[in-house]
Amino acid sequence: MLQARPIVVDPTNTILGGNMRYKACIEAGLDEVPVYVATWEEGKNPRFIIQDNASYGEWDYDALANEWDATDLNEWGIDLWNQEEDEEPQPQSQGIKIDFDHSDYDTALELVNALKGSDTYIGGIVLKALMAQFK
Repeated sequence: MLQARPIVVDPTNTILGGNMRYKACIEAGLDEVPVYVATWEEGKNPRFIIQDNASYGEWDYDALANEWDATDLNEWGIDLWNQEEDEEPQPQSQGIKIDFDHSDYDTALELVNALKGSDTYIGGIVLKALMAQFK
């Protein structure tokens, strides 16, 4: 696989393609891996990065939306949801990571999963508890 798809880096050794292959090589204890140094014009880097990952892994849609041009992404084969101009914008939900002590984790997970199955807005419960804490 590495001979067919080497790790692609720019002249500063920044990985443009193959970061997961590189990680697997490190975990496998390999001392040497095939590398291709891309010396094409810098403007090609973003397109290569997107197209190299188009068929693999998962996308960070927040990063794509905030750091990349949607028109370019669509041209490069990434279908992003584009809202029709006459549609009302739909509110987006956002997540916050909450850490639990090891001893509380299983209970918290069980309760959250139970609430996910209902129409209960978990964020509202957490927000009320936080607001009460800071009164």
